[in-house]
Amino acid sequence: MYKFNDTPLNLNGVRVRRLLVGEANPTVRNHMLAVLRADGHEVVAIASGIDLLDTLAVSLHPELGSGRFDLVISDARMVGDREASVLRRFEKRAEVPPFVFTSVFRDKDLQAKANQFGALAVLDKPLDLNELRETVNRSLQPSRTTLAAASTGHGFGRWSPEPAAQGR
Repeated sequence: MYKFNDTPLNLNGVRVRRLLVGEANPTVRNHMLAVLRADGHEVVAIASGIDLLDTLAVSLHPELGSGRFDLVISDARMVGDREASVLRRFEKRAEVPPFVFTSVFRDKDLQAKANQFGALAVLDKPLDLNELRETVNRSLQPSRTTLAAASTGHGFGRWSPEPAAQGR
């Protein structure tokens, strides 16, 4: 990995994206890590909701230097009411990265949580690893919406990629 102006670059000169993956099941977590790292992403994996919050908090702190995440992929069960409350406090101080949730069950509560977080997607388990890759890659593509959100300082809950243009 190379750096240009403190920005990590892969061997092709493309910016390396930092992903935070929250998944309690070690088998699922390891499969996700393998796929996302094979695509050239820097991935930090954690196994609990409290670790998700701690890792995210450190990444948002300007003096701790761990670097911000570009995307959070988390099992929806890891972000309960307590974690959601803490994340809302983060939002007021720093740009919280967008979320992609994974879940075995899609119900009204999950949909409400996903809407509250401005989640980019909710992926069903068992995970289709190709769908995961496509969702991550689509989510990380810069678009007019993401650039406008970045320039206005609006982050968490307002960041949504445009769908990939078809037929271009």
